[in-house]
Amino acid sequence: MKKIILLSFIAFSSISFAQNFHVVDDSTALIKSTDQTPAHWYIEVFNDVEPDSLLLRWKAHTTNVPSIWQIDLDDQDNYTTNIQDGDTTDFYLHAGLAFTQKLIIGVTLNNTPGVGSIYFDLYEPSNPSNVVTITYHMIVTQSTASIIEVTDNSWLTQKGNTFSFEEDVIGNDLLIYGTDGRELFNGKIQKEMDFTSLGQNKIVYFIVDVNGEFKSAKFILK
Repeated sequence: MKKIILLSFIAFSSISFAQNFHVVDDSTALIKSTDQTPAHWYIEVFNDVEPDSLLLRWKAHTTNVPSIWQIDLDDQDNYTTNIQDGDTTDFYLHAGLAFTQKLIIGVTLNNTPGVGSIYFDLYEPSNPSNVVTITYHMIVTQSTASIIEVTDNSWLTQKGNTFSFEEDVIGNDLLIYGTDGRELFNGKIQKEMDFTSLGQNKIVYFIVDVNGEFKSAKFILK
């Protein structure tokens, strides 16, 4: 009898705390210059309990984002402007739409370059421990100078698809993006690293933060 009760409790718990929504891509990167403002992009959110609409909440967090940037978010239920770290808003993930609902970010750059990340935790207010976090990485260079033109690759060297890194960046976090702005790699820098798995004949951007100073470089994988 105890076993039956326990199994029933487990089954009930699984149903009660199941995640009722999902995203396919939880991270994207916007590679822009300061004259491409406001910078826009989106991540799609899918309702898994249709035909019911689902009440969700987002909560914002930022890392290394210049204070002068203005962050807006259109969740297609509300349009929230001038978002600050820790801000939160409830919205409905609607059912029966002809299109997938999107979380559309807009960042007014105010002629300020920088590299930073904007995070939105998504969860049902009734179940705040079950969180999905989506991330918008911003890579912004000055004026019409692209990230290619402001690159400084003195901190690493390329031989084929093997890269050797200078001592001052080893152990730091390395981000690699493709030309479509998608994150291809996120991990710690070692003395030598092989990135053959990222593809061939592909342009990639390397970004590293060393004590608050961002270094970037552009390479073509062989």
